[in-house]
Amino acid sequence: MQRAALAANRALDVLSFLAANPSQGHTLTELARGLGVNPSSMHGILAVMMDSGFLVRHPSHKTYRLGPMAAAVGQASYEQNPSIDLARQELVRLSDEFELQAAVVASIEDAMIVVGRHGPPTGEFLTFVGQRVPHAPPFGSIFAAWASEARASQWLEAAEPGLDDAQAEAYRQALAQVRNDGRAILVVQNRHFRFAAAAKVVDSSGLLVPLESGGSYRLFYVGVPIFNSEGEVSLGLFIDGPPSKLGADQIEEIADRLEAAARAVSTRTGGRVANHSTAR
Repeated sequence: MQRAALAANRALDVLSFLAANPSQGHTLTELARGLGVNPSSMHGILAVMMDSGFLVRHPSHKTYRLGPMAAAVGQASYEQNPSIDLARQELVRLSDEFELQAAVVASIEDAMIVVGRHGPPTGEFLTFVGQRVPHAPPFGSIFAAWASEARASQWLEAAEPGLDDAQAEAYRQALAQVRNDGRAILVVQNRHFRFAAAAKVVDSSGLLVPLESGGSYRLFYVGVPIFNSEGEVSLGLFIDGPPSKLGADQIEEIADRLEAAARAVSTRTGGRVANHSTAR
């Protein structure tokens, strides 16, 4: 049973690896090295996955790519999770409008996964479908802000390096601000990440900063939540900021349009949009 579970885990690792690197095929040696698996074991796994249609092998290059069965599973996933497809439609529209990179992100345990992206490579955060980003401060605050206290604590504990008590409390205040505003606006100031808020904020730690009219900021991303029928955050819509600074009014416009799009997806899929001020 343990060997069967190990083989299943490795097959899933192969799918994840190829999904995160969709632009090229990979040889058996590259897959074995990339996943830390013995080549002989990898050979057997790939053979089974080819027989089942999850992989195809190039006849001359001997490289492996995702096969038709993987496409069928992906299509079924979209049909069973209509919010993903609707969110992808929204991100295409917003990305084209603002000429910025946009992404749909799902959260699983300790990671965020890009399940859709569109637009020019203007940002440096969520850059390709299948990308996994550690779910740890300062990233993923829209998932932690409406999560249970235990889940929010796990997010804080995942920080690298670890947070001291004062830093953890500052991040808790940032989560409360994100929940109150209904969006996370992450900016870079003096090479440090800061959460920007439209209203005046009092924060001695400096983690929270106000978006001041007439000011300009290096926007890292804007993220907004999409809610399911239980009032939980099921997905996030993100727009990556450009290399150049943006004015506060521009950032607010992006955030407002992104939040409206996320609210539309939540409503169309029966999601229960949580009140911004609702505590966990």
